[in-house]
Formats: sequence, C-alpha cells, structure tokens
Amino acid sequence: MLGLGQQQRAEGAAATVAQQRGHDPQRLLVKPTVGNLVLWRSLYAVGDSVWVDAVRVGTDVRTYPGTHRALFDPDRDLTWATTHARAQNDAERFVAATRGWAVLYPGQALRLGDSRYAMLPTAIAPLWGIEFDSTAVDAPPRWITSREMTPATRRQFVTMLLGRDLAD
Repeated sequence: MLGLGQQQRAEGAAATVAQQRGHDPQRLLVKPTVGNLVLWRSLYAVGDSVWVDAVRVGTDVRTYPGTHRALFDPDRDLTWATTHARAQNDAERFVAATRGWAVLYPGQALRLGDSRYAMLPTAIAPLWGIEFDSTAVDAPPRWITSREMTPATRRQFVTMLLGRDLAD
C-alpha cells in the first residue's frame, strides 16, 4: 500500500512538471530507484522525445530536472542499415521489449538503449541495450551494459535521495 501511494504521489508530481513545461504527455511512467520508495525516476513522452526527471516523495515532494532525448526512430536512426533486414528486425524487437522507450545512447549512433533505466534518475544514458556493428550488419547485435557508479554519481544520487540541493 505504501508503494502504491508513493507511486501515485510521484506520478502526480511528474504530471505537474510536464504541465509546467507546457507538455501534454502521451505516456507517463514512474519507477522507484534502487532499494527505496522515496526517489523515483519519471519519464514521459511528448512527440518524438522522452523527458526524464527525478521525483522525491518524502514528507514533501521535490523534483530534480533531468534531460530529454529523441525516442528511437528507425527511419531516422537506422539509415546505415536500410537494406539489411536483420538490423531492422533486431531494432524493432528491442523497441518492443522496451515498450517504446528505446533511445540511442548519447553520442553513439550504433547503440540502442532502454531509457527506463539509468544510473541516475535524471540521466538519459541507459543501463543496458544493444550495439550494432555497421561493418557486419547481418550479424546479431551485441548486448551491452553501462553500470559504472562513480563517486560523483553516488554523491548525486544520495543528495537527491536525502532531498538536498544538488549544489550542496
């Protein structure tokens, strides 16, 4: 019951953030961060983009602005593989597995990731995904993970979990 209540509070805060930005989300999702029901990752889709923020639902509600990125679009993002059905099919399966939350990794045109999960709730760099080889487009993509927890990332996470200003 506590988890459901916290989820509803986080969803309400995420909807408010979207509204303040002038957005009318087509989809909105909140997910608790690892090991707690206080700090949540908020995602919402508007047009062809996903917006990511952190929502802390303790005794009061606090949001931490994140970032946004274009959702994966095979027509735009797979131009290097237009004649290769294998890459197209693998990308489509991955998008389906992410329920439409797939994005390209920042600065990585051949890496497709699941934007629902990241090391920080305000970050867009996915924890896992697939990587294509443009020189072997008929080969299956390679499964990749990006789970490096640096001291700076840990400090930022704990700061948000405790409800403090990120500048502290």
